[in-house]
Amino acid sequence: MYKLLLSVLVILLTACANQNSTTAPVNIVIAIQDDGAGSIAHTNNAVVRLANNLSGELSAGGANVYDLGAEFDYSGPRNRAMLMDMARSYQRAPIDYIVLLSATSLTRSLDHTTQITGRVSSETVNVNTGRYLGSYASQGSKINVSPSCRNSCINDTLSRSLNTTVGELASAILSALPSRQASQPPSHPISGSSEFALIFDGFTPQNMSDIEEYLVIFSGYEGMRLVNNRHTYTEISYNASISRSKLSRNLYRTLHELGINGTVSITGNTVRVNKTTTRQNQSQFDLEGW
Repeated sequence: MYKLLLSVLVILLTACANQNSTTAPVNIVIAIQDDGAGSIAHTNNAVVRLANNLSGELSAGGANVYDLGAEFDYSGPRNRAMLMDMARSYQRAPIDYIVLLSATSLTRSLDHTTQITGRVSSETVNVNTGRYLGSYASQGSKINVSPSCRNSCINDTLSRSLNTTVGELASAILSALPSRQASQPPSHPISGSSEFALIFDGFTPQNMSDIEEYLVIFSGYEGMRLVNNRHTYTEISYNASISRSKLSRNLYRTLHELGINGTVSITGNTVRVNKTTTRQNQSQFDLEGW
């Protein structure tokens, strides 16, 4: 009898342990932050479609996704503090994390066509603690349209470009959520990574578009987001498991391959890249990898 009772107790304790070890889906909201220079308004159809498609991908990945618009209707620019407050005040469910999206567009006029490209940066934040889980930046497909493309044509094309980023964004966001980590850890661990402030001064939007295509191939790259952008000044928050010396070499190599003259200086985790008119002495680059 004693052995029978002991066996039942062991079974009950095992069942309770298994139940507690099961990670419940997290509750998240997706919000468009549009108070930055050049940011697309949260009411724009292109970013509304982006948020809706991303919501579907995150739901398919096991997260509970809720709509801020169901409780809040404010058409003006939305900053980070306002969106965090909305998430904390949400009544339909206790929100665990907020995904802040910011979208911009680049329109480039060529001889016989117009090239439209959408860019998205995302940031995942714990609503209750304000703890930053991670960020990710993605550039959509470059789509060529007729030079006569205007208004709704441009917006529809921008929407198509932005939506090519949904898969990458969803994968990056899900990999950072605790419920996702329990069953499928990120393929690139974030331990040992550093957050750098990359400051580019004197570079045109086209320069930055070309440079960003290199930033994502640097070794140890994990994500980046646009912090500030005005005229020829751009600041990027850049996360990577990379040494300062290698980051400096990679930036010099990028400038060299793009035919841009410039200097790179690093103080702590702040990296300043200045465009110059005078060519600097070039080092020999390791062509085997970044």
